[in-house]
Amino acid sequence: MTKNLFLASALFLSLPVGACGFFTGLFTTEDVAIDYVGQIALGTPFNSGKKTNIPFNFTGGKWLENSGIAFKKVNGNVNGQNINFTIQTCLASGGSKTQEKIISVKKLTSGEYRINYINPNGSSVLVGKIKI
Repeated sequence: MTKNLFLASALFLSLPVGACGFFTGLFTTEDVAIDYVGQIALGTPFNSGKKTNIPFNFTGGKWLENSGIAFKKVNGNVNGQNINFTIQTCLASGGSKTQEKIISVKKLTSGEYRINYINPNGSSVLVGKIKI
């Protein structure tokens, strides 16, 4: 009985959700600071349904210092002409699914927008500007 419970728990904890297991990702998800993320390069925004998507890539940072930490997702929101976003990581569970690096927000109207990275301490870093 104990062995079966252990095996069932191990399987459940490792259910893949991107590079994070279901429960592993649930309990180990955290926002990371921009110095961990590295240099962020914005791509060309595009609309998809009721959303505007802004692809990006990052280089450098501290990703290679701990191979047990994986990129999980991006959280983004619009506040006037500012688009603020954070990146979340989690404890990797061995999954190999690549998560898209896209800031997805409500469909934007024409204009210029500032893209800001929000650190866990609440400070903001200007990453760039886009025009719609």
